[in-house]
Amino acid sequence: MDALGEVLGAVRMTGGVFLDARFSAPWCVSANMDAGDLEPFLQNPVQMIAYHYVIQGRMQVMVDGESPLEVRAGETVVFARNDRHILGSALPAQPVRTGHLIQRNAAGALGQVVHGGGGEPTHIVCGFLGSAEHRNPLIATLPRALKVDMVGAGSSEWIEASLGFALKGLREGKIGSSTIMSKLSELMFVEAVRGYAATLPPERKGWLAGMRDPVVGQALALMHGRVNHPWTAEELAREVALSRSAFSDRRRARRHAAHALSHPVAHAACQRKAARRPPGHRPDRL
Repeated sequence: MDALGEVLGAVRMTGGVFLDARFSAPWCVSANMDAGDLEPFLQNPVQMIAYHYVIQGRMQVMVDGESPLEVRAGETVVFARNDRHILGSALPAQPVRTGHLIQRNAAGALGQVVHGGGGEPTHIVCGFLGSAEHRNPLIATLPRALKVDMVGAGSSEWIEASLGFALKGLREGKIGSSTIMSKLSELMFVEAVRGYAATLPPERKGWLAGMRDPVVGQALALMHGRVNHPWTAEELAREVALSRSAFSDRRRARRHAAHALSHPVAHAACQRKAARRPPGHRPDRL
């Protein structure tokens, strides 16, 4: 696994759920779900991550206070902090709450949403991930709505094959709350973030840009993989096979990661504090 995958893997996921949604124009829904909407599949997550992958057609997405974003077949949009958002054929419009439209199958697993006025069809898969982690610095740097072209990223074939398997299982009530669903949701999220990171310009600041540097990324992955270890800058330099001076030069060149790498003990303490928060803890803000 690469450094980005390792850091994202350190986000303590508590489960994942898929929802098969089929719309026809005109339509508009409020798509962000609360933990209560997804019980018993997600148990008291501290945070929720939502994403929507368009299999067929197109849709518009709008986060509170921002302009609509067009998302077409083969693209996914991720809401890493589950910001309030609406989906529709043409926005703005008056939304219907998605929770009121969910059709559960005979086994009680989450099933389908079918809604709209009978016009142009749009087929999407909505994924929801629960996290037991209060704050992950990498996730905190992601935009409120992150759109990724999965076709351009070379991921669409395995994604659609996997989604086909998942949707069949949902319809038959076999895998609505299984480990398979959770892992597939996690893989979709990681792939979307990886695709977004690949599009960032070289001058872009932030944790994601830092992860693209092989040395900085390896050091950050080490710290997140072993948060209980009393890391020092000297030890990190040895682990990435650089002298202390060369490591410092590389760190300063990547100023977006400099604080964590300059103060690994303090950074690790923050990560341990977040990890110790109980699953039911809900901070007032990110």
